[in-house]
Amino acid sequence: MEQKSPVNCKHFVKDADGFWKAVHITDIHSSSGVIRISPGTNFKKGRTLAGVDVFSLLEHFCPR
Repeated sequence: MEQKSPVNCKHFVKDADGFWKAVHITDIHSSSGVIRISPGTNFKKGRTLAGVDVFSLLEHFCPR
């Protein structure tokens, strides 16, 4: 069974520096609840937001 993505990949882009950037307001669904992401928010490896490693989620679920 395919695992459903907790992120909407269409709401993020990966820039030339390797950061993921939100381009639309979006929500991430985690075991601790929903995290609202504002456009322009950047995510890099090793950083978490409300205990969620957003960078790793995007790397796993979102094709380049």
